Parts: sequence; structure tokens; C-alpha cells
Amino acid sequence: MDLPQLQSGLAAAWADVKQFLVAVRFARPGFLWLSLLPIALAVLGYVAARRKRKQVAEFGRPAAVAGLLTVRFGRERLSRFLLGLGWTALVLAVAGPRWGKTTSDGVAVGRDVVVVLDFSRSMWATDLRTTDARWQAAVNGVRDLIATARTRGGHRLAVVVFAARPKLWVPLTTDYNHLETKLGDLDATQPPNDIRPLDDTARSGTRIGAALALAVEAHDPRFTGSQDIILLTDADDPEPDREWAAGVTAARAAGIPVHVVGIGNPDEEFPLVIKSRGDDLVLTKLHEDIARQIATEGRGQYLPARTGAVELGEFFRTKIEPFPSRLIEDDATTRLRDRSGWFFAAAAGLFLFGWLRER
Repeated sequence: MDLPQLQSGLAAAWADVKQFLVAVRFARPGFLWLSLLPIALAVLGYVAARRKRKQVAEFGRPAAVAGLLTVRFGRERLSRFLLGLGWTALVLAVAGPRWGKTTSDGVAVGRDVVVVLDFSRSMWATDLRTTDARWQAAVNGVRDLIATARTRGGHRLAVVVFAARPKLWVPLTTDYNHLETKLGDLDATQPPNDIRPLDDTARSGTRIGAALALAVEAHDPRFTGSQDIILLTDADDPEPDREWAAGVTAARAAGIPVHVVGIGNPDEEFPLVIKSRGDDLVLTKLHEDIARQIATEGRGQYLPARTGAVELGEFFRTKIEPFPSRLIEDDATTRLRDRSGWFFAAAAGLFLFGWLRER
């Protein structure tokens, strides 16, 4: 094999390794820090060995005294290395490594979450600390939520987008790759026709209530008590008619809490030019009072993202995920394969081999 072929082969192998590492998820990642324990013990062992060698040197020549030892140093070092690898494999097994898809008619345990994305024109504003528009920060927040849900698996997510009208963009699913693909198709500056006003007589281009009502309909009525709605919005509706109250009422009747993520600067209005209206100048800001009121009346919680990143994954993990989950026993679910058994077997083999080497 010549050098170019070898380099090409190594590049392909490294690409496969990177793809594998990206695909691996852990059901209990909090245990991974325990894998550092062998390193700490190795450092302590090295320090202790140095002190022991100094003490041995005080009794006589090191070579003569070393001959009295019952275990050879090289053999002992290999045994400790194997035991360290075994511990690492055990920690990885307990952390629950998962990769590779499996489709089965098994039981999926988790919560159902319908995400409602505000794609009205005020969400074009770029008053955040990053260069993103408000709608882009909202979409990135949903990606963060997907990453968190994927870590554990079982949670079903759906997406509703709205402006003057709402549209169910993705029904409830555990196929997180499909969700990410559909999110990539969204662009608030070129929204789906289904969410645009029907004609010029529309009273408002921000109909939060209709979107919340559709989110309620998107839920599975069998699993009341394990359902949530997360609304990402600047709550900037030019028509002060409390249209959102009808959607909140529908959610309360269904027993579904409405959580609200407020995006935008609540203290300063941002000048936004709407070219489709003949370069009309519109002033917009986060109406935090309305966003909080929707969350309060919707019996949910309010997350003030404001001009920062939308950390929806952490919000879901701490505020939503601990609540009761639903069980699905009759629906096909797409999940990651649990590979813990491989690591438990490797740990047992390494512990056994390391113990035999010490004897």
C-alpha cells in the first residue's frame, strides 16, 4: 500500500471513530466522573512507591533488597493497569452507554412535550447578546432540549410553529434525528404559508392563543399528567386583545401546564424594518409582563432567557423531567441500543485477568 492510500485509509478510520463518539449517549452521565478514580489512585501509588524505594535503599543495595520481593515490579504494574481498565469499563457500564438505533414495540417511559415556536415578525429582531435573531435563539433552544431528551431517551417531543396562524410542524415523536432535520427546514424570514395571514384583514400576526390550543390537540389524551407545553416567544402581540387567554384556558382544561420562555430585551425597544410593508418601522421588545402572565395562568413556569442563550435542556432536566412519566406499551418507539452488557463483560474479564496476574 502506498502512502496516499494509507493516509486515505487512516482518514476514513478516524472519520468512523469520530462518528461513533458523536453517536454515543449515556443514560446516567453523572457516573462518568468515577472513571477518574484510577488516575488519582495511580498518582497516590506512585508517590507511595517512591517513598518505599527510599526506605528500601536505607537497608542495603536496592538490587539485593529487590530480590527479596515476592512479586516482580513489572508483573505488579501490569496487574494494576488491568484493574484500572476494569474499573473504567465498570464505570462506563453503570453510566449506561447507548448507540445504534433499535425499533421495537416495547415500553417507552418519559414525558410528552409540545414546543410552540413564535415565528411572528417581531421574532426577527436581533437584540440579543449574540448575532442571532430571536427566532434563531428559540430554535437553538429546542436543539438543546432535543440533546437533553436524547441522553435519557423515551421522551416524546412535538413542534408547533405560529404567526398569524399555527401549524403542527412535527407530531409527537421519539425520533430526535427527524426533529433536528425538520428544525433545520425552518426559517422565520420565509415561514410556511400555513402560518401567514389569510388576507390583509387579519387583526394580528401573533396569535399565541390559537397556537396553544393546537398544542393541546397535538397531545395524546391518554397520558394526562405527563404532558407539558413550552412556549418560546417575545409575547409582542400588536393587538392587545388577550387572545392568548383562550389557549391557556384550553391547556388548563386538559391539565397541561404551559411553560413560557421569554426571548428579547425587555428594557429597550428594537427598531425593526418590515420591507414587505414598504419599509415600515416597527418597535419591538420582550413583553415580559405578558409572558409571565401566560405562565402563571397556565400553571407553568417562566424562564427569562431575555438576551442570552435559551438553555432549554437544563430547564427541561430540572423543572420538567423529574415529574411523573407516561408509559407507552403499544406504540413503536425508536431508541438507542443499550450497550451496558458489553462493558460489564469487559470489566469482569479485566478484573479476573488482573487478579490472576497478581497471584
